[in-house]
Amino acid sequence: MKVREPQLKPAEVIRRRLHAAGLKCTPPRREIFDEIVRMSGHFSAEDLVARFRSRRGKKRGGPVISRATVYRTLALLVECGLVREVLFTEKHTHYESAYSRAHHEHMVCTKCGRAIEFDDSDLERALHKAARAAGFLPVSHTIEVYGLCDRCR
Repeated sequence: MKVREPQLKPAEVIRRRLHAAGLKCTPPRREIFDEIVRMSGHFSAEDLVARFRSRRGKKRGGPVISRATVYRTLALLVECGLVREVLFTEKHTHYESAYSRAHHEHMVCTKCGRAIEFDDSDLERALHKAARAAGFLPVSHTIEVYGLCDRCR
């Protein structure tokens, strides 16, 4: 599922997606999404919490965003298709922005936890072909391949 809306600014994208879901685009939700868009790679909810706490400590008057707000907003952003959940070998969920990023899959090293992103058009075509054959309409998918990376082999 492609989630690209590059012609729109992140604030407009989140406003439209939340409105379509019958939800308000509150300042904390917008701040959280803006921070996610600025991040690169994978992150946990606690990474986001730490970034807001760090920013608050460096600059008086920065946004006060609670841990609960971060977790609730991440769940909403996943529902709206703006953030993807990616589960790795740790005991908590990791996320990545789905805004203006091409869909990709992950290979995860079971020894060091390194996540390697990959995109394979043949794999995508095979998944869609299997879905059509089953009369299934896919809306999203996640593939994680577990094994040993080149460093740990």
